[in-house]
Amino acid sequence: MKWEAWFAIDWQQVIGISLSAVGFYIGLMVFTRFMGLRSFSKLSSHDFAMTVGIGSILASTVLSDSPSLLQGLFAVAVLFVIQAVVSLVRRKAKPLKALIDNQPIILMAHGEYLLF
Repeated sequence: MKWEAWFAIDWQQVIGISLSAVGFYIGLMVFTRFMGLRSFSKLSSHDFAMTVGIGSILASTVLSDSPSLLQGLFAVAVLFVIQAVVSLVRRKAKPLKALIDNQPIILMAHGEYLLF
């Protein structure tokens, strides 16, 4: 494989990537509008997992033929459903809340770093 191939792209790939990116963006906005911005707040481990998972699905969906756009959007929808279930369990089952949530760590107070 020549080095020129690393910089090559044809118009069909440009159109495919563009349509996939726009479709994924619209789908993500619909899901986020339905489920709320809390899905990306990164305040707990399941929020972080959600954000990383969506980023991974977005990259593989937009930059390759497989998975298809609909498969990628379905996978994101499943992640949103899983996060909704985890959030519901977190609110309803108090003993499980400690397993799901992270405790914040104060790193700085009154202008000084706290060492642990």
